[in-house]
Amino acid sequence: MASGLSPDWVWSNTSNATACNDREWFDEYEPFESHTGTHFGPGPRVLGVGTVNLPVITSPDATGPKRHGILKLTNVIHVPDAVCNIISSHDFIESMPDGCGFTLGMGAPGTQGSVLGPDGESIAYFKGDHRLFALALSEPPVGPVTGPSRFRDDTHYAVNVEWPDSEFARFQAHMAQRRQDPTKQRYSAEEKQWLKTHFGGEYHFLRVYGLSIYKEEDRDEGAAIVRGMMANE
Repeated sequence: MASGLSPDWVWSNTSNATACNDREWFDEYEPFESHTGTHFGPGPRVLGVGTVNLPVITSPDATGPKRHGILKLTNVIHVPDAVCNIISSHDFIESMPDGCGFTLGMGAPGTQGSVLGPDGESIAYFKGDHRLFALALSEPPVGPVTGPSRFRDDTHYAVNVEWPDSEFARFQAHMAQRRQDPTKQRYSAEEKQWLKTHFGGEYHFLRVYGLSIYKEEDRDEGAAIVRGMMANE
């Protein structure tokens, strides 16, 4: 992506879901139309749900291989209109082994706190020069090229995302149906691995052929192309 990925991954203690505004961050992705919620009714749209393997710097003074790590974020909702990417602290800690935690507002010099692993070691940290609790990401070539922030200097922000329980339940039902009905599985495990190896995944493959992951007929056409290409190998 020429302009770079959205750079701000902000920690939130008040959000019940983790959200990403940039499709390019996702390693696994299930198109699913939904919406976030507000006190006044439906909020910004949701286009899909997936997994993000976020490359982070473990601590400001770490060097060598220990400098970089991966935070695996699951059930991430794709909210294109969000001003930044939001990590629900509750969701993240629930998905981690016992003993993991975080500190806010205190930590090593140059930080605003850290995400802690089960042994109490820092596995990621919050940048000391950011207006919010934003994670320090691995720089290229370990991490991706990032673009400009959507935050405006003259604006104050309250970062929060709410995904209604009813919408999460609807997504779970959608995934359960896909697992139970083999005809709903567009690709076999072998085909998924082929896509990942040669194109980085279905999304990138479809783009090469001018198709959209958000259109079922395009995805069906893409699956047919994949099977034809694999048969000719």
